[in-house]
Amino acid sequence: MKHIKKITTCILIIAATTTPVFAQFDLAATTLSAYIDLLKTHNFGTAIQVWDEVNVERSERFGIEFDNIPIKVDCASPLMRNYEIGIESMTQVAKSQFNLEDGYMYLVYSTILNNELIEYKYYLTKRDGYYWLTLPQDYFSRYWEIKETKYFRIHFDPTVEKYLHDNVIAGAEQTVELLVKELELPEEILQTIAEKKIEYYYCGSDSVVKEITSHQIRGTLDLASNDIISASFPHKHELVHLLTNIKLKKLPLYTLPLMREGFATAFGGRWGKDCRALVDLGLFLYREKLVELDSIMTIRGFMSYTGADMAYPVAALWNLYLIEKLGLEDYFSLYRQLSGQFSRLNRLHHLSIKQIYVDALPFDNWGDLIADFDETVDEKFNGSTLIRPGLVQNGSTLISEDEYSVTKDKDWVSFHFLKTEDSTLDEGTLFLGPDEKIKDMNSVLFEEHFKDLKTFPGYRYAVRFDRNEAGLYDYVTNRLLAKYIIGISAGEGYHGENGSVLLSLNKSFFDEIKLDSKEVLLWNE
Repeated sequence: MKHIKKITTCILIIAATTTPVFAQFDLAATTLSAYIDLLKTHNFGTAIQVWDEVNVERSERFGIEFDNIPIKVDCASPLMRNYEIGIESMTQVAKSQFNLEDGYMYLVYSTILNNELIEYKYYLTKRDGYYWLTLPQDYFSRYWEIKETKYFRIHFDPTVEKYLHDNVIAGAEQTVELLVKELELPEEILQTIAEKKIEYYYCGSDSVVKEITSHQIRGTLDLASNDIISASFPHKHELVHLLTNIKLKKLPLYTLPLMREGFATAFGGRWGKDCRALVDLGLFLYREKLVELDSIMTIRGFMSYTGADMAYPVAALWNLYLIEKLGLEDYFSLYRQLSGQFSRLNRLHHLSIKQIYVDALPFDNWGDLIADFDETVDEKFNGSTLIRPGLVQNGSTLISEDEYSVTKDKDWVSFHFLKTEDSTLDEGTLFLGPDEKIKDMNSVLFEEHFKDLKTFPGYRYAVRFDRNEAGLYDYVTNRLLAKYIIGISAGEGYHGENGSVLLSLNKSFFDEIKLDSKEVLLWNE
């Protein structure tokens, strides 16, 4: 009955708002035109009824609101993102129409804003003889199967079904619980998430993500719907974005990337790299002055660092410093202060942003703040180094084999990969942590490492090394936990006598990993 009333309402809307200008368009174009007319007259309560109810429910699921965005489910469009500066003045043109399968289509909407042509795709779905605005992920995933877990409703591309092993899902559930605790969210949030679910679109590749989002990215949080759309699972960085919005509830749509991306990287990592590994990298980039804080303050400055890749680790370090000084509650007050309308944020000069930080912490000037940052980094974060070249001195021996040995002291576990006259161990993988429960598992990361040449041996972790770099990997979460690269990472002494490799990892990694010759497996590559 509710749906019939909604259809009747929209018929009246279209009849009342359609003019001879739109008579040339079919029903889909007329629906979009009617929607835009309703926005121009601030008739938001009726305008939202033009959207598919399923999309509206997902958009409102966690009670998140964006300032000055009257219809959140449409917040990705230029209509909503520029609403404050005058939607009434926008020229509306449905430039072209593309028919898709199963009653779907999209219209390319064009408008002039600040003398600039802006185009945007509006997707529509036909139901009961009428068109409704919808979201692209609903079209692209229409034949995907759905797997419901404690916290997730996973819509998955058929090509990734084999990666949704019980242990992977259990790890994802644990990630949600740990993040809720780390972000100091009330425990009731977990019950809410368990009831309502995080809608997760697990794509088969980055190209599928691009089809849905129109951006060449690994994954994203769709702010309009609260859906996570990603080619990896779980995408911890995007989970942090979602939980941050759930925590703040009502916030501006935009936040300076130094804060928004820095925070998500500090707690969620990025590019399949663990947050601790990226903070380690951030330490090096900052100390070597490869990335200056001054240069990543503004939106343009942040994005200028090779597509922001180099900015993220230093931004994570900066955000951890702010949290250390302010605590999470005051940190989020500062986070809100550095959020707002895009046009305002984009105009902010780095000197103005610096002053906001100086006043918030507070310090007398930027020089004093940076001096404290440098001191805090040395004291608080230097000890968090996860990986380094060289071996521990006077450590106890855990494993001694012809091709490698493992020793430890109270802080580090060292690996000595030998190269002798009888060995050509230039590169290899030492597997750690065998687990019968994952022997039948398919690992995305393992397949990236070995292609189709090897069968997964059922070990959760691996130390991989060659002549130039080494890393510790987790094949269940598909994440890099620590990385050393000659010439980029700090420290020397990676090469020993006869070309052997000397490497030490923080002992905290091995609290639950048994290190003896029966519990490891070496593959010489």
